[in-house]
Amino acid sequence: RHGIRTLHVDDIYPELLRKLAVNAVINPLTAILRVRNGEIAENPSIRPIVERVLEECVIAIKRLGAVMSIEELRQIVDEVARATARNRSSMLQDIERGRPTEIDYINGAVARVLREVGLEWSVNEVLTALVHGLESRRAGYRGDT
Repeated sequence: RHGIRTLHVDDIYPELLRKLAVNAVINPLTAILRVRNGEIAENPSIRPIVERVLEECVIAIKRLGAVMSIEELRQIVDEVARATARNRSSMLQDIERGRPTEIDYINGAVARVLREVGLEWSVNEVLTALVHGLESRRAGYRGDT
């Protein structure tokens, strides 16, 4: 009625897990690479990372009681990245503004679930550590420079 598209679902849980997977791909990669969302769908050099994050999300989502295919998640990620191609993700904006990010609640959460199934140092955990490194730099830590 006011131009806002809505979706009615009987069970919100799978939608939340899909959103988690989308955010687990788009947010850290745009923040680390300092690119807009569209780069995620268009840059072939980062596709292997996108694929691995999605593979790990499929495992985590299964552990959380739902089933989603990598094909489904890949399609959603690409659709969102293209639909928001000119946007700068909230995580990228947080890094640029020196604010804490939500990385622990996105990739960090996926990594914690993966550790429960015995997967240490997942790509999600590496992305979490890299974003924390960016947060530290923005907070004033410069290492031995």
